[in-house]
Amino acid sequence: MNYQSNYSIKGQLRTYYTGIPQFIQVSDHQFVELELAMQWMDLMQIVVSATNCAHLYGIAQARRSCTDNVDDWQFGSSLTTEQVWDSFTLLALLDYLQQRDERLIVPHDSDQKHHFTTTMYACNSQIVLEGQDKLPHPCCACMHIFESPDGTLRHTEVIVTDVEHHALKTVCAVDGCDKLVMVDTETGKNHKACKDPVHLLMETANIDSSRSGKSKTQHQKLARLNGAIGT
Repeated sequence: MNYQSNYSIKGQLRTYYTGIPQFIQVSDHQFVELELAMQWMDLMQIVVSATNCAHLYGIAQARRSCTDNVDDWQFGSSLTTEQVWDSFTLLALLDYLQQRDERLIVPHDSDQKHHFTTTMYACNSQIVLEGQDKLPHPCCACMHIFESPDGTLRHTEVIVTDVEHHALKTVCAVDGCDKLVMVDTETGKNHKACKDPVHLLMETANIDSSRSGKSKTQHQKLARLNGAIGT
């Protein structure tokens, strides 16, 4: 048995200790502070790439070296995109499995980039099939509730379909409506709603909201961050 800071190794398996460590071991001799990894996760939620996270960290370290006496510091501070991604993946898996009272067990006989693939697939499958306790509500940016002329409430939402439900692609997306969608005479493409004028208005409002709301905010944040990186 070989014991490391975050995990133990037995044979060809790596078993992580319970809990989330204060310093995440992303490779044999590289560690990332938990708070820093959480900051990267927050940045990546607003469309900041792992490459830019590493770039921002490099800028911060360069400024620090100009103001602090780090000549005697025996450790390096260079950071790669892969290490940012490993921090993100490890923290996400450890947090998810801890909530389920499970331990992270991965292979130890392959490249680092392949260690977590199987576990990531299993966790994603569990979320798709079982959902998440923290999110018992629909996404407000993706689902919209409308009141029909008769006073009833209907909702529309973005969905991801698979082969089994492919036939529903031509059915109106408004909840409770089973009519066929309308075809755009100019483009030949299908609408998401049927020819009911109210349902078409619901589709238009849903598209306009998606374009002008969440996306606009993300683009503004990304523009500011990219501007900071460029300087």
